[in-house]
Amino acid sequence: MNEISAIIGQLHDHWLDAKRDMARRCRRAGDSAMARRIDYCRLFRGDESPAEAAALMASPAGLEFCMAAGFPSLTDCRRLRPYDAGRYGLYIDAGDITVTDEARVILIGDTRARVSCTKCARYTVAAMHGASAIVEASGWAIVYTAAARGSRLEATRSGQAIVL
Repeated sequence: MNEISAIIGQLHDHWLDAKRDMARRCRRAGDSAMARRIDYCRLFRGDESPAEAAALMASPAGLEFCMAAGFPSLTDCRRLRPYDAGRYGLYIDAGDITVTDEARVILIGDTRARVSCTKCARYTVAAMHGASAIVEASGWAIVYTAAARGSRLEATRSGQAIVL
């Protein structure tokens, strides 16, 4: 097993812990149906490639879980940085960056981005662990945005663009 596979396996263990914690919180809040759905979720197996793991994280269900559970932790995210996470749309402690027309952009930690979405396409832009972004949507772009507690996204749109 190579090092990145071991990191993804450890992320899976942390995901299981976060999943159990979130299900427990749902039960305490009286939402047993949501707790059951979380318990039964098997989306993340722990044997994914880096690209597959990033795609899961950016999926609608993945982002909803990550934002609500604070998963993965900033420490876990930083372990992925040496493996060129940017090629999978994960920008970890990247400083000031500009990203144009990337379908998936997840900003993490010390990252401040200007994200331009100009094509007739669907985009996902998310910020976690203190990251921030200015999202510029234009033309016929459809941009789904999500910001975890402590992170910030501002969006402008022009033309027929839609920002969700």
